[in-house]
This record gives sequence, C-alpha cells and structure tokens, in this order.
Amino acid sequence: MTEAKRDGGENRPEGPTGPSGGELLDAVLGWNTRFIRTILDSLINPVAVSRAALESDMTRYASALRLFIFLYGLMMGLTALIGGSATGSLETQSGAAPEHLAQWLAGTPHTMPEIESSLSFWTSIVIWPITAISSSFYILLLKAYAPNRTLYGHMLIYLITNNGAMGIQILLLVGMAAWADLMTAAIVSMSVLLVIYLVITARVIFALYSQTVFGAVMKLLGIVVLMPISIAISGVLQFLFVAAYLQVGYELSIFQLMAIQAGDVQ
Repeated sequence: MTEAKRDGGENRPEGPTGPSGGELLDAVLGWNTRFIRTILDSLINPVAVSRAALESDMTRYASALRLFIFLYGLMMGLTALIGGSATGSLETQSGAAPEHLAQWLAGTPHTMPEIESSLSFWTSIVIWPITAISSSFYILLLKAYAPNRTLYGHMLIYLITNNGAMGIQILLLVGMAAWADLMTAAIVSMSVLLVIYLVITARVIFALYSQTVFGAVMKLLGIVVLMPISIAISGVLQFLFVAAYLQVGYELSIFQLMAIQAGDVQ
C-alpha cells in the first residue's frame, strides 16, 4: 500500500515539486548558499573564517577554493560582458596605434577582430595557471612566516583574504558599469580591492602569523613588497603566451609589431 493510500487515498506527491533557488544557482552557476555569509565574514571577521578553514570546519562557511574559483570566473565574465577581456585587448596590451596594427597585418589574410576573438578565448583559459603561478609566491611567503602550518592551510588563508576583497570589487564593477567606462571602473575597483585586501590581510597576519604589532607590520610589508613582483611575473607570463600564440597560430611576431611602433620597420 502506498503512502498516499494510507493517508486516506489523497493523491499527494512524493518528494519535492522542484529545485529550490539555491539548488538552481548551485547547478547552473556553482553558487553555494553559504557564499554570501562567507564573503561577508571574510570582510568583517576574516580571522574566524581562516580559523574555520584551518580546522576543516565546513559547517559555517563555503570552501575558500570553490568560492575563489566562482568569484574569479564571475569577475572575468563580468569584465567581458561590459566590454573588456581577461587580459585586455591586443591593442591595449601592446599600446599600438591602429595604423601600426594595420601595417603589421598587411600582406596577411588575418584581421584584428579574428585575432582578438581567438586570443581572448585562449587567454581566458591560460589566465588560470598564470594566476596560480603568481599567487604561489604569496603562499610561499606565508609558509615562511609560519613554517609549521601546512602549505594548503596557507593557500586557504590567502584565498580567504582575496575572496572578501574580490566580492567588493565585483559589486563596484556592476555598480559603475552603468555610468563609467571600463577603464575607470577597473581602476577604481582595483584601488578599492587593494585597500580592502591589505586591511583584511593585516588582521589575519596579526592574529595568525605574529604575536607583536611590529612583527605584523613587518610581515605585512613583505606582502606589499611582493605585490609588484607578482604583478610583473604575471605580466611577463601573459606577454610570453601572447607572443607564442601569435607566432604559432598566425605566424605573426609581436616583436615585429614592437619594431613597427618604434619606427624601425617601414
């Protein structure tokens, strides 16, 4: 006898009638309902989120790694939606004027829209390993600050300090998209991201990496000094990828483009 008949013959459905909003977001976008709480607490109380991650406590917060992947992917998608790309256009990266690009492509069957579209697709994929490489220097520095902590533990802490700041950056990009150009939105959001990241990192370092204010300041200074180095490394890796991709895929030399810009090629 079915459950419905035991309840008096009523035709009651078995199981839920459909997915909840949280289930749909999780299935389509990888969204976890704990993401909002995790982002907010990463801003307000990053030490508590970091301690929970170190204790493998998944009851209160979402996975720092999963949240970072979601936010980073969302930010790249949002940038593309409002007219940019993961690493900027070739014209922006090279600083080449339209006439230089036309001279560079002269005698080839390729067009800039074709190259930009293909390059944008592949850079959106390659940017992930490049980000992992540039981020590894921060994780290694944190490991030097606390050698007894596991490398994965340091990675989680690094991701947590980024997640809260990145959440604010995404909100700023969305808010500014209606009235500001992409360059202005990127500069403002990146500036705010930097300030929030340093504040969050300072709190985490003081609580988990240093027992004195002086020690925390010196270790935070190490993070600040590392920033331009990691940005430079990321930029060099992106440049090398673009140069290799253009050479292999289109038999075009980015160095020739640079020579044209410098006026060395007529």
